[in-house]
Amino acid sequence: MGKKRHYEESKEYVNTLNNNNNNTNKNMGVHMARRIFIGDIHGESDQLLSLLYQLNIQESDEIIFLGDYIDKGKDTLGVLNILKILNQELPSTRFLWGNHDLMFYEWLTDKNPVYEQTYEGQQTIKQLLNEEEPSHQGKIRLLNQYKWLFNKLEFHAEYPEHVAVHGGLNFTKADPINDTTPYEKVNTRMFISGSPIHKPIIIGHTPQPEIRLTSDKKMVNIDTNCGAGGYLSALIYHKELNLYTDKDGNLIDGMSHNK
Repeated sequence: MGKKRHYEESKEYVNTLNNNNNNTNKNMGVHMARRIFIGDIHGESDQLLSLLYQLNIQESDEIIFLGDYIDKGKDTLGVLNILKILNQELPSTRFLWGNHDLMFYEWLTDKNPVYEQTYEGQQTIKQLLNEEEPSHQGKIRLLNQYKWLFNKLEFHAEYPEHVAVHGGLNFTKADPINDTTPYEKVNTRMFISGSPIHKPIIIGHTPQPEIRLTSDKKMVNIDTNCGAGGYLSALIYHKELNLYTDKDGNLIDGMSHNK
């Protein structure tokens, strides 16, 4: 799919934000403001568009992306275009750092030369840099082009009901939410019961075959391996109602306790 065509399809998606005739409203009745957490996208623009259509995003919704927008998939540029348009239409959208995003940013700022030596890094750079564009010039252009995203990225998103982070938290810290280092928040791999935090933690980063909830209901993993043979997932919160998406894009009420 050409870059221009995909950008036009992204804009076409935004024009449907107020269409109320899909599965979300069938499941939820009259639309209620929702908090929607979306897992690791990894360059899969088609899956991102499909999920957003399925969710029927409304202006009253708040979306929180859990990071890892780039690498692995075939269309990082398309993903970033979609996110930019969505952010323009819904400024309340929040974006968390993922470890892949941080590695890319460090490469752009000449702090991580190893990134361009990895296969995933090479593929992303190839997708984003213009042909025959000098690397240094390209880095400056990309830093400016995606300044809007870098300025919005956060290492966690905390609410009274729950907290979201890309990788995990360091439970040995006195205040795991605020004292865990940025590096730990994007790189920690965890999916365990017994969290000392008195609110659920929503994470990505560690791929699972489906959305999973620990037996004590204190941790939810919504990374379902998008970009590597899996699919993109969302977790929807509204008061006591929790919906999640399955591999076919269907909205399911509640979650099984599978650990």
